[in-house]
Amino acid sequence: MAHTITIQSLASTGKGVGTIEVDGHKRPVFVPFTCPGDRVKVKITKEHKKYYEAEIVTVVKESHLRTPIRCKHFLTCGGCNLLHMDYEAQVEYKKRFLEFMFKPYYEKEIKVITGEPDFYRDKIKIFSDQGAVGFKKAKSDEVVDVEECYLINQDFIEQFDQFAKVPGEYVLTADNEGIAIWDKRDNITIKAIEEGLAPVCTYTLKGKEISYTPSCFIQANTQLNERLVEEVVSLIEKENARTVLELFSGIGNFSSQITANITCVEGDAVSYFFAKHNAPHAKNIFKDVYAYLDEEAKGQYDVVLIDPPRTGITKGYEEKLAQLTNNIIYVSCSPQDLKRNIKEFSKLGFRVDQLIFVDMFPHTHHVELICVLKN
Repeated sequence: MAHTITIQSLASTGKGVGTIEVDGHKRPVFVPFTCPGDRVKVKITKEHKKYYEAEIVTVVKESHLRTPIRCKHFLTCGGCNLLHMDYEAQVEYKKRFLEFMFKPYYEKEIKVITGEPDFYRDKIKIFSDQGAVGFKKAKSDEVVDVEECYLINQDFIEQFDQFAKVPGEYVLTADNEGIAIWDKRDNITIKAIEEGLAPVCTYTLKGKEISYTPSCFIQANTQLNERLVEEVVSLIEKENARTVLELFSGIGNFSSQITANITCVEGDAVSYFFAKHNAPHAKNIFKDVYAYLDEEAKGQYDVVLIDPPRTGITKGYEEKLAQLTNNIIYVSCSPQDLKRNIKEFSKLGFRVDQLIFVDMFPHTHHVELICVLKN
């Protein structure tokens, strides 16, 4: 049975949200590839206790926010989910759901930082399977044979054909020298790096070359990474911070630009190897962050900077961090996990002083946040 509905808003997943009434009960329904203002006929694909999932049967009336779909792979490829929506509207609706999500802890306006919305990804992961080379379908292991993409550095597309007969998973990085390729079956070790057997890449950050290898975590959006780092450094400087502790410090993306007395803790050996080169002025420590907090962390820091994995800070460690500082700068790519951590920090007397949304991932529902917590 099809239902005709109006899409009213955008969920944090990037799906449009409308309402369906079944047997006298109204429930929200989530529909991918729709825009607020769309009038659509939909078919329910999954029923939950409190909501429905649905797919478009046909668009009855297009929203003024809808734009022509440029990419032939858009509805099948899992690489992006908002390419059908005006970019300024994408940013506005992302901001709205962030304001709604964090309203219990932050009522001021969220600062927004944006860049070029197209061709911004300088690092990607691709798959090769049965002659198809590209990205996987959403919620599937099937590989879409990609011929065009509006998110990635266009030099990558020219490389795809060479993988058609070599099934596997590959990381491509565009650096100062060209394109570096890493077959994920090859374990990159420090020994291999030192012997010149592993690719070493560089990007330029505020005039300084930052070295890394494709196995290391870097921000895929090089342009907005510079804005992200500028913002974090500015926040630290506004505190007149003389001592900084950075946890999950990676290859030194932030610490390379921080002039204060900084201690950096990183648990990945290869990232730590590059951090010593990229931020030689820092006290770089190779240790699991949680082991460091349990065994070694002590004293007081003017600022603690954390950029944890997507899952956020492990529950219970908020108190250990609170013992080290009154000022926390938290960089997060997961609003849900950031909110979970904020809830615990608020119990310890911290408040959200500033929330900044950096749109690192245009045409997708993903976001990057900088959260300033003060006690």
